[in-house]
Amino acid sequence: MSFLNQLKSQARVLQSKQSHAELDLAENTAQTEEACRFALQYLQDLAKHLNVIAPKAPRFSLDGKTPWPAMKLIEFRVDSRKKMLRHREVFATYPAAKVRAELLDELAKLIVGEPNRFV
Repeated sequence: MSFLNQLKSQARVLQSKQSHAELDLAENTAQTEEACRFALQYLQDLAKHLNVIAPKAPRFSLDGKTPWPAMKLIEFRVDSRKKMLRHREVFATYPAAKVRAELLDELAKLIVGEPNRFV
């Protein structure tokens, strides 16, 4: 085998690996975007309902004795930020593999002061 043929063979192997890596990146990006769209819709719906409910805020005290006047949590909103990644605009993300309805439900419980397992 000539030296040129060896180089061609090496280039084909490397090209094949790069193509697989690019496909994996594209698939992971698509999965992440889908999870972010799901989370965005969930959080927007949650904010809308929390604005109607206006849950009580946690009790506060500056000196540990005198309670702060009762307050409510209001004006909930969602901020979905985008960034550029490999020449595409994508959500700036939390580890998307962990974004499921169960996790978002636990976050909602945390917000309204109910017992939760949100970590």
